[in-house]
Amino acid sequence: MGYRQLTQAQRYQIFAHRDVGLSQRQIAQQLGIHSSTVSRELRRNSGARDMNPHKRSVTAIRDAAPPGSGQSNSLA
Repeated sequence: MGYRQLTQAQRYQIFAHRDVGLSQRQIAQQLGIHSSTVSRELRRNSGARDMNPHKRSVTAIRDAAPPGSGQSNSLA
């Protein structure tokens, strides 16, 4: 299985499941992803408890462009 970025829906689900008290492992099982993926996603947003998953998805898209590619992944 290759690398796949989380979808916006998965990001929303991670935060929704966390808010109702599921553990990181339970969230990972529900979404069919590795528990370390859930851990990383939550850690990236640990400073912003109410981080908007949409903003996180936009950031991931922007950061995915190879350096020097000249590609603009700006959604603005």
